[in-house]
Amino acid sequence: MSANTAQPLERITVAICTRDRPAFLEETVRHILEQEVGCPWELLVIDNGQAHPVDTVIDAMQSDIEIRVALEPQPGIDRARNRALLEARGDVIVFADDDITALPGWLDAYRVEFENPEVGGAGGRIFPMLPDEAERWTRSLSLHIGGPPGRYDYGKIGQDIDLKRQSAPFGGNMALRTEPARQVGGFSENFGYGRRRVPGEDTEIFVRLAATGARLRYSPGATVMHRVPLDKLTMPYFISWWRGLGISRTLVRRSGQYATVASAPMWPMSVIRFLKYSIRRGWHAHLSPRWLRAVQKQQVALGEVLEGLRGLRGNA
Repeated sequence: MSANTAQPLERITVAICTRDRPAFLEETVRHILEQEVGCPWELLVIDNGQAHPVDTVIDAMQSDIEIRVALEPQPGIDRARNRALLEARGDVIVFADDDITALPGWLDAYRVEFENPEVGGAGGRIFPMLPDEAERWTRSLSLHIGGPPGRYDYGKIGQDIDLKRQSAPFGGNMALRTEPARQVGGFSENFGYGRRRVPGEDTEIFVRLAATGARLRYSPGATVMHRVPLDKLTMPYFISWWRGLGISRTLVRRSGQYATVASAPMWPMSVIRFLKYSIRRGWHAHLSPRWLRAVQKQQVALGEVLEGLRGLRGNA
């Protein structure tokens, strides 16, 4: 993109969706307000019906940046993000989870990406920060892209995202051009936490944006640290998350959008994969890297099988 084709942004909206984590929210907001950005911006906090009012945290903040709070009483990150899309005043909306620490240059890196009018979505690096009490096996898994720790890292060089070989950006650190995101229907409410643990509402919207011809960008300058709470570093949580990923993949494939994305096995293959990795799980030592890998693939396949059976019953 040449300097002549760059289109400066009128405003950026930074959106944080939060529920019952005032201490996490306070630290996240404090670091975001320290950002230096080459265009006007606002901070929008979506209160997802929590017992601890967001206003208590926001009122204590001293900043020249406009901070707004909007309520989404229906639980679910998908609904909260759709409320943010509805309320956003910026031509770009940057989503940050309430448990991230934005590094210097984070928001301005997104400004630079979206000055290219062809860019419809972008994501930056996410590095997990695990508590000292975290078990060793969780630390090995946090080195891989995805999963509950939420690592997203394709290196130090910015590039277009190819959904056939790379994951779409994660909701903890992603940005969308606001109006195109609204035009494709916002976030699907078939996914998201709050009612059942089915990840994918964040990455799925990028599939629909890509189908319109929008460019997706990986922006390494937009880096955050993800403060992972200890209660998300247990084996039951990982198993539930992996199984939810399998459900998510099946839902996206059923929508007809998965043709552009890699790693979309057909449902009968999911049964074979489940049996295969159930056997492999028994071959390896408990919590060894190969055991963890087998459990991950087994549970993803199980999620695909369960959602496939649900779909068959629905069509009967």
